[in-house]
Amino acid sequence: MQRWRTAALRCWNLHLEAGLRLPLYAVAQRAADLLADPRRLTARACPWKGCGWLFLDTAGRRRWCSPGACGAS
Repeated sequence: MQRWRTAALRCWNLHLEAGLRLPLYAVAQRAADLLADPRRLTARACPWKGCGWLFLDTAGRRRWCSPGACGAS
């Protein structure tokens, strides 16, 4: 399982004992990190039909998740 340690920002310690749950915990950790980050307000969904990827648009000008894949057509 995860253990919390006290710091300016809380972070998770992931342990190998989690076994097959480790990837799930890692994804949950990244989601929690994004929710706590001010850049979360720049998250966008790719508008390309059938894509569904999310990306951070920190410059405010980006439209596609990948200009070479979704934006090329």
